[in-house]
Amino acid sequence: MSAVQKLQNSKGNGLIVEKYVDMVLQESVEEIYRRQDRLSAGRVASKDDLLNKILEQRSYTINNGRLSMKHNVAQRFVDMNKNAELKVHDKIIWSEYSTIIRKLRYGFTEKIKAILADNIKIEING
Repeated sequence: MSAVQKLQNSKGNGLIVEKYVDMVLQESVEEIYRRQDRLSAGRVASKDDLLNKILEQRSYTINNGRLSMKHNVAQRFVDMNKNAELKVHDKIIWSEYSTIIRKLRYGFTEKIKAILADNIKIEING
């Protein structure tokens, strides 16, 4: 039985689903970081710039379909300042959350399944 045939079984299909979820989460974290970095780069930074210090403390892990993001608690409060020019937390996080939901709900097409199955086959035989 080939690797692709094994993946088409229920256990294999689960592996494909897991790879897809991890891929969606990875893309989403990268987009969150890109958007936050783009906002912070568009402003004049001082030597003791709080926002840049806050953004440097971000980290994330993706494990078995779970995304864990860590950031300085001050990042959350940057958005809450009424005079804040930059909204680097809520708007970005929630819009990407909506993207994750949409991709998980509608993006797992047969074409994506075939691509992921092929990628896993290469990893197994690699």
